[in-house]
Amino acid sequence: MHRFWQHLLEPLLEDLRPRRILEIGVDRGQTTSRLLRWAGENDAVVVAIDPAPSAPIESWQQQFGRRFEFFPKTSLEVLESLEAPELALIDGDHNWYTVYHELMGLARTARRQACPLPVICLHDLGWPYGRRDLYYNPSTVPAEHRQPHARAGVVPGRSQLVQHEFNASMNNACTEGGPRNGVRTAVEDFLDQQADSNLELRTIPVFNGFGLLYPRERVPLTGMLANLHRDFGSTILATGLLAAVEEDRARLYVEVDRARSEATARRSTSRRLIATLVGLLVLAAIGITVLLTRG
Repeated sequence: MHRFWQHLLEPLLEDLRPRRILEIGVDRGQTTSRLLRWAGENDAVVVAIDPAPSAPIESWQQQFGRRFEFFPKTSLEVLESLEAPELALIDGDHNWYTVYHELMGLARTARRQACPLPVICLHDLGWPYGRRDLYYNPSTVPAEHRQPHARAGVVPGRSQLVQHEFNASMNNACTEGGPRNGVRTAVEDFLDQQADSNLELRTIPVFNGFGLLYPRERVPLTGMLANLHRDFGSTILATGLLAAVEEDRARLYVEVDRARSEATARRSTSRRLIATLVGLLVLAAIGITVLLTRG
């Protein structure tokens, strides 16, 4: 989600001025580090959840102190025990079950604490996981909510998995689309369950799909969110242009990834051949030396 920082996330922070920011999915911390800097400058707290991040968590805890709360668990284990945030970023486990219940948990927390649903930023509403589940750890999702899945790759425009393609090391749903499959499907199903109609969803089809879900009462009078809310229908974001660009970007990304993998495989084969040749030459040299010594 860090790619959205300059044009979406930072302006959104400046508009909303949240006191508590929730981030689900830290990974390498590219977004978290930016959130922490903003929080340090604006008297806010960042609450981050991730069972196995690769970010420098301990260093941040020392540097930011009370402004950084970290939970090394899955989101569904801790989400409803937390104080309600004003802004939430969801970019964790990209499957229907997890995202749907993250949204439901945020809604229950808001009702319990008598406050509006936070403004929610969502990643991966587009390809490849908008309509296809990914399971980082399948055991964390109940069996009845898991799609048939396999460690095989995904290709834009193709529902079935393909061996040795993009994200082939991941647990991907075997087919794309259908009920309870994918992040965007989870968001839509969540919206269908809401009794009121004060929620808005805006989607921007770039970098695997960005979604902004918010209650109308959280919209400020001016700023990025106000403009997006008011003028969305007349902006380029509402046209198919960005969707077409993103489709081309995704296909090119997969082709580059495939070429990189093939080049790596060729280099590995070349190294093995060279090692074999060197080994044979060494053996031949030893053999010749032995023969000359005996002669």
